[in-house]
Amino acid sequence: MGRTVLIPVLMALLLAWSGIGGAEAPPAGVLKGKGIRVRYAEGLEGAARETADRYPGVKADLEKTFGWRLPATPTVYLAKDREGFGRMAGNTHVVAVAWPERNRILMDWTRVNRDPFTLSETLKHEVCHLLLHHHIRREHLPRWLDEGLCQWVSDGMTELTVRTSADALQQAVLTGGVYGLADLSDAFPRSPREMALAYAESKSVVDYIIRRYGVAGLIGMVDLLKQGHDLPTALDRQFSISLDGLEKRWRRHLTGRVSWFTWAASHLYQILFFAAGVAAAIGFFRQMRRRRQYADEEDEQ
Repeated sequence: MGRTVLIPVLMALLLAWSGIGGAEAPPAGVLKGKGIRVRYAEGLEGAARETADRYPGVKADLEKTFGWRLPATPTVYLAKDREGFGRMAGNTHVVAVAWPERNRILMDWTRVNRDPFTLSETLKHEVCHLLLHHHIRREHLPRWLDEGLCQWVSDGMTELTVRTSADALQQAVLTGGVYGLADLSDAFPRSPREMALAYAESKSVVDYIIRRYGVAGLIGMVDLLKQGHDLPTALDRQFSISLDGLEKRWRRHLTGRVSWFTWAASHLYQILFFAAGVAAAIGFFRQMRRRRQYADEEDEQ
């Protein structure tokens, strides 16, 4: 009996020591910056300094946008390879993940180090999750709104390995494959394609709220969530609309903006390239058929 109790306790202690949700070697070092702690894998000391240097500006931008403070000191863990990141995050289709309940962020340095913009915006996206969950109860912040807000403040950046494209949402609108917001309240799909659609929808809803009610309206709604109201109540108080009403208006907005004509216009180059390829293939097969006919006629002579 003592042994069966001891094993889970040891596992819990190991996880608490690592600070990450999965198994990984201990960090090579820890760097303390202004309001941030960066734990880094071997060889990433320079990356840790760069991350710590960018954090104050990221934090200041977010606090200015929402008008809230983030008093806690987050810990950012930098993984040095995709495999190590995947073991800790449990998902290799993303480049970063945040655990607001632990005030921790994990980033795959090999994929966020593509350029300064990627690092800054990825960090801003993840810190946004910490800020939102510091002030809003989890049950009042559906996943789609959480991700939509964090994409909005980070110029469309997501945790995905590639930026989500409006094309994913366009195709879903045309084929009737748009997720209902209730389907995206607790979690997102696991497959990369469906996950990309979920992110695109989340951003689209927040963009629609801003388009219709302005940034001030959006912030006012989020402030009501911070005060302890659930989303339906916040929508009703801020915009005099229900959650179902918001979704219906957003869907009508999508349908009005997307058609097969607009999709074809946005993919004109690809369509022309494909058509040219088909024409070339048809011409090739016709030429081959003529050659066979000439060869057959010569044989008959």
